[in-house]
Amino acid sequence: MKANYIESSNIKILKIFLLISCLYGTTDYCIPEEFTKYYKSLYGSKYIFLTNICLYLTVICLLMGILVRHFSVRYIKNFYKNSVCVLLPLNGLVTILFWSLYTIDPTLIRDKDFYDRNVRINIFTDICVHFFPFISLLIETNDIIIQKQRYHLIFYVFFTFFYYMLCLYYSNLNNMWVYPLLGKLSTFNRVVLFGCSTLLAMGLYELTMYCLLK
Repeated sequence: MKANYIESSNIKILKIFLLISCLYGTTDYCIPEEFTKYYKSLYGSKYIFLTNICLYLTVICLLMGILVRHFSVRYIKNFYKNSVCVLLPLNGLVTILFWSLYTIDPTLIRDKDFYDRNVRINIFTDICVHFFPFISLLIETNDIIIQKQRYHLIFYVFFTFFYYMLCLYYSNLNNMWVYPLLGKLSTFNRVVLFGCSTLLAMGLYELTMYCLLK
């Protein structure tokens, strides 16, 4: 009984730390002033970046979890569980893509001018934004009943289409793509990249469901 209590307390502390870290990642305090000014100069600001979209959705999901667990807000329970199911693989995708591209060449996802001027986002911020959301949602699955649904996979198709159109729209307004990598690719290769990312998200979903339901 005591061991379970200690474990439960540790998980609660970890959840609080991760939520605070994710909230910190949504603020302008976690990035250099140059990045803040750069984002504000863009149509759509920082809200057109996939990373930030997933981060904000994750924070909302975590807050819904608090309402369900501690305030007995039952009418959002199913929506909350479905959100965990689709956002966990999506954040897994963000984690894989970001750290892979960052390792290969940071200027594929960040403005090269900042790197030439040695203006960098610190590693803790990148972890808060590109890793902790995935870990937070993984822990959320600890005490909820996960159900595999076909419409979860359909969600990724619609989400990809929506995000591609969003990127295309703002690329015309800003005269550049949201990520430098996208600007280096042809239209065909961009579509292939988005398609492969969708398949990877679906694969992560299947793997997640297999691990959680076995």
